[in-house]
Amino acid sequence: MILACPDCSARFLIPDSAIGADGRTVRCGRCGHVWYAPPPPETAPPAAETEVPGSPTGSEPAGAPGGAADDEDSAPPSESSEEARAAGPGRPPQLPVLRREPSRWPARLAWIAAAAIAIALAAAAAWQYRVEIATRWSGVEPLYEAFDANPLPLGFGLRVTIEETINTVRDGKRVLSITGRIENMTARGRRIPALRGTLFDETRRVLRHWAIPAPAASLAARREAEFKTELIDPSEDAVRISIVFHESG
Repeated sequence: MILACPDCSARFLIPDSAIGADGRTVRCGRCGHVWYAPPPPETAPPAAETEVPGSPTGSEPAGAPGGAADDEDSAPPSESSEEARAAGPGRPPQLPVLRREPSRWPARLAWIAAAAIAIALAAAAAWQYRVEIATRWSGVEPLYEAFDANPLPLGFGLRVTIEETINTVRDGKRVLSITGRIENMTARGRRIPALRGTLFDETRRVLRHWAIPAPAASLAARREAEFKTELIDPSEDAVRISIVFHESG
């Protein structure tokens, strides 16, 4: 049976025979508290019995030859009596503490915390080095795009080339016509961002910016597209043209 100390709640596993049918006083092995332990519920006091005078089944005197030995003399000392003698006179026996199985939750929580930290570090590294990762392994780029986090620079994998520039006069105004080409240098389709043209003078001072619409929404792998743009009345000091990708808006 299992006893619980009413003072410190320590639990003890002891045999039913140690308590007996009448119960007994016990002492906690952890805090030393003493209390009365009732008998186990399934243990009932033995029924009172006696022999019928003159009955042929009557027992012989305890000291007669062949007679039944007295239970108290022949029975081996019970565990409870040995505990009582070990405890000393006037002291109830000390109960052994029932060992509890250690909880596995601390170890599980530690593993969960370690896994969460590892995932957080991996996610931070994937974001910090997203350009290098997407450049080396193009297959992971859609994963970044699924989270609306394009890891690559604007116009990555696309090359802009100015093919021809022509100065003409139209309706009395100078017109600068520019023809160029956009090439997809990668093995997957790419979105074509808008373009922006810039005029510079000899000192590389910016003279003018203008927007150039993309010739198509996207460009297939290893393909190219042509674009054209015109600039009305450009500055006479312009000596250099630059066209780069530029996010519109």
